[in-house]
Amino acid sequence: MDLTFITGMYIPLVVTACLIIGCIMKKWISDVDNKWIPTICCAAGALLACTAQQKFSVDIIVAGAVSGLASTGLHYVVGPFETTLEGDLEELLDIVKQCCRICVEAGAPSVMSYVKISYKPDGVWTIDDKTGKYQNR
Repeated sequence: MDLTFITGMYIPLVVTACLIIGCIMKKWISDVDNKWIPTICCAAGALLACTAQQKFSVDIIVAGAVSGLASTGLHYVVGPFETTLEGDLEELLDIVKQCCRICVEAGAPSVMSYVKISYKPDGVWTIDDKTGKYQNR
């Protein structure tokens, strides 16, 4: 599978900064619940990317958010129409709720989130389990 398009979405400086932010929150700020760290890193990535690029556009916000998300260690795949996250159901639902709240706090009058859930009680049904055999390797 050709993933060269994704390299344009990563901003190494933003990934590093978000990794540091996440580590500081995890290790030294006891009041921050772990469930908030991915969302905070995602939002920080979007903000840092706009600051680093000195402009504001959807592409830069998405690139920053993806870079921030990359720093958390969550397994995800960015597709042309959606981003797929893999992990614990409760953690992922918390991320969706937090993303909606962040949008409203940033001034959006309302937010619509379209979420697809694939749940496996005895573990995670991985992205590779679902699509691996169809990828060009």
